[in-house]
Amino acid sequence: MKLRTYSIVAALAAAVLAIGAPSASAADGFVSITTAGGYAQFDGFGEVLFVSDERKDGYGVSAELRRADDHRMIASVVDGDGDNNNPNEKNLAIDENTKVQLRMCYVEDLWKVVSCSRWQNSNA
Repeated sequence: MKLRTYSIVAALAAAVLAIGAPSASAADGFVSITTAGGYAQFDGFGEVLFVSDERKDGYGVSAELRRADDHRMIASVVDGDGDNNNPNEKNLAIDENTKVQLRMCYVEDLWKVVSCSRWQNSNA
């Protein structure tokens, strides 16, 4: 059982690192990370952080947003209910032109981080 668990965790980590590329540039104030297990997005114009779990696989997904300059966490959002087409979101109030970074993580029990993508840059 432990070997199977480690194999699943290793496969998830590889998937996140291999597919965790942003779909837009930081200059436009929008960044998105999409994997087979879900997606995370930050909309710098509306200052909204989104996350959606796209698979019922026992893992949830979280979106984490931090300041790029000092790496202080701004917000995080978790979704762990599988593919129900209902992303979770958090409205934020961030100073204009603040440089931010977004990453998406796979989580167990809605809080224990299993693996994460690389941080992607954007602006608020």
